[in-house]
Amino acid sequence: MFFSNTSDEPSPVPPTLQLSVEVIKELMQVLRNTPHNPHPVTTNPIIPLSQLDMKLRLHAWDLHSLSYQDRVLAYCLLTCSALHSTDPFILGTSEIGTEELQILDSVSPLKFSVVPDMRHFGFRREPVVRQLWAESLWLANQACIATNTSTENAASCWILGYLRYVMFGKTASAFSAACVYHIRTLAEDGKLSRDAGEMLKFRGYMMIDSLLALMTGKTVPFTTNDELLIVPHKLEPLEQLISAFLTRNCTTSDVFSSVHTFSHTVVRLARETAENLSGPYARSQPLDECFLIKHFASLDVFHSLLSAALQQISHLIQSRFTQEVTYHLHACAHGFVVAWGSLVMTLFERLKDRSMYNITDNTRVGGGVPSDVSVAAEMKSSRLLVHLLHARKLASRTAVEISETMRDVPSIVRLMPHSDLTKWAKFLLEEENIVDITRAQSLQALECFRDALKVVGFSHADRTGVVDTINEYLTAYLVDDMFTQLGHPIQDSGRIHGPDWFEIGASM
Repeated sequence: MFFSNTSDEPSPVPPTLQLSVEVIKELMQVLRNTPHNPHPVTTNPIIPLSQLDMKLRLHAWDLHSLSYQDRVLAYCLLTCSALHSTDPFILGTSEIGTEELQILDSVSPLKFSVVPDMRHFGFRREPVVRQLWAESLWLANQACIATNTSTENAASCWILGYLRYVMFGKTASAFSAACVYHIRTLAEDGKLSRDAGEMLKFRGYMMIDSLLALMTGKTVPFTTNDELLIVPHKLEPLEQLISAFLTRNCTTSDVFSSVHTFSHTVVRLARETAENLSGPYARSQPLDECFLIKHFASLDVFHSLLSAALQQISHLIQSRFTQEVTYHLHACAHGFVVAWGSLVMTLFERLKDRSMYNITDNTRVGGGVPSDVSVAAEMKSSRLLVHLLHARKLASRTAVEISETMRDVPSIVRLMPHSDLTKWAKFLLEEENIVDITRAQSLQALECFRDALKVVGFSHADRTGVVDTINEYLTAYLVDDMFTQLGHPIQDSGRIHGPDWFEIGASM
């Protein structure tokens, strides 16, 4: 298997991989949820894993004996499983070391004093993963899963969209759009579960999909009506929930049920951001400063909820609960902070883009242009810089918050996708972004993102060079500190800022 272009999803190809019964069983086993380690893909309530597992058993694990839509779903799930599998069929015959196995089995993989670099595993599994993905795409096209509504087809569409984001940080695809259509149709036909736990999961996954669209500059896929249709759950007012978190000791049920209001608020803020700032149409329009001021105020209120929720979760974690409950509390805390971070990072990136455009545009305002036009342009640019600084401060503090909760992430499969980790690491590598946090906080956060990238590299072929760049960056500061303590501060330590850092990292 050879792929000339690994920077985008593979072209569909007919199935040719010879998957033995043992390999299929092993890959499906990776996806099975255990009480203390539910897999984030198969916890999606739209994915009928149990039913598919039963069908595979009835057909003696023969993929060709399944119906076409079940076969597509099976291939999609096997592709996801191949991202985390340790089977020799996926990774080859080289053994996995003791340190790596400890990370894979740990309930806190980033708390080891030394986190091993697992990136070579991502490269070893890449050919099989891409082949399975290409075969899944071919089968999906043959089965017309984007146009034929069913639970299985909705699940396959979601997984194919998920793979596109996890692998390349992209979301725009016909399958992602089809998934939303299928879920909407299933809800209208009364075919979605109304179980309280399942509705809570649907709420969470609507939030995730909305944030993925937001971060890639696309339109948020779910309308307000979709939310009501898919999860007809009465929402607790945001202010009331904040008050409850601040004034009384909450139970685990209180925390988990707050996901409804939390996720709904995230989706609303994501939708507003996309429609007024980051979406395809909004980017072509002048900056709406009135929206921006109101949006910052909304984010402040939302962060009050986040802070109160994290305090309650921290208090509950100190109590004695089962490993399963503790797992979900840690996952909930990290998920809340990551969702907040997605809103903040998108705001920062879009304002930074507009600031760069303004700088370019203002250079054109020169001789021959009336002075009042020039003054107006400068005032507009100054106001934008004020908003950008505000967003930069929020992002700096958020980077630290994410790193702190990430150290407690209860499983390797719960870590942020590679593209998101890379984005936050690059943010901290830019000196101008270190505002409202201490240098020590920024370095500790960078160490955490580096360790996470080393672990996520187990599943993802990392070609960015960011891990090596961070190591160089941290070493430079270590040398600075050493000379400073000796009484010989370095005026120019040779640290390289900006894009050159990434050129060095990518060349290593």
